[in-house]
Amino acid sequence: MQQQPVLSPSELGVLAERLGPLPLINHFLQRLGLLELLERHVPTTDGRSTVSHAQALGALLRSIIVEREPI
Repeated sequence: MQQQPVLSPSELGVLAERLGPLPLINHFLQRLGLLELLERHVPTTDGRSTVSHAQALGALLRSIIVEREPI
């Protein structure tokens, strides 16, 4: 009985990428409705802002969850 040679992932056309934790974190924050809650309770009243307070708080929260220190 002959064994067939083992093919490497590149020979099989397999592409592996490291995504990190953000897709999973974003999924749970979306299921919680966090952005909507923050928009309701922390409204952005200044029309000059391009990023709402809720979006900025969401980015800060993600940063704290992913790493021990905020941005």
